Amino acid sequence: MELSHALIVLLCFSLDGFVVMLKKGASLRELPVRSGLVYSAIFSLVNTGALTAGYLFALLFREFMSRRVEVLTAILIVFAIGVFFTTRAIHSHWEEERLDRNFNEMNCLRLALRCAGGTVLIGIGCFLIGLPFLPVLLMTAGITFVFILLALYLGYNLGSPMARTVSILNGTLMMLFSFYLLSVYVIGPRF
Repeated sequence: MELSHALIVLLCFSLDGFVVMLKKGASLRELPVRSGLVYSAIFSLVNTGALTAGYLFALLFREFMSRRVEVLTAILIVFAIGVFFTTRAIHSHWEEERLDRNFNEMNCLRLALRCAGGTVLIGIGCFLIGLPFLPVLLMTAGITFVFILLALYLGYNLGSPMARTVSILNGTLMMLFSFYLLSVYVIGPRF
């Protein structure tokens, strides 16, 4: 997998945190710039830690797989996450935006940890494909920081009526992209 493909997967995956923080931004009474930057940094640090955990976890079983199985596993991870995001969004119910007076750094850390499980899986997939760790880590940190900051302020200023649509679009894009990866790396001449 090329770094450009990893970038697309990371962009799609970051939309999950985007939706979570879009909803959270809509529930905040005030959002000073410093708080937005701190919340974005927390999400970014948690996601880079989760990605690192995925790379380390993949070390445990990489030697037991053939190259073809590694690639198929990585593609299956992307597809499964897409299915999960789509079905979760379809089955979610509309939530009324309520003021959250108690949101702070610890609550943000809990939200970030809740969203980090998929990043571990993305880290496993990136490792199995053979992507270099440092560029993927830097892309994850940057994308997460920007997306979370954007989501907080969009939610704060506009509310979260588009959260469900973004979630469905996110999952659908990940599933479609997994078919593209399948055609390029398994069916196509690159494999």
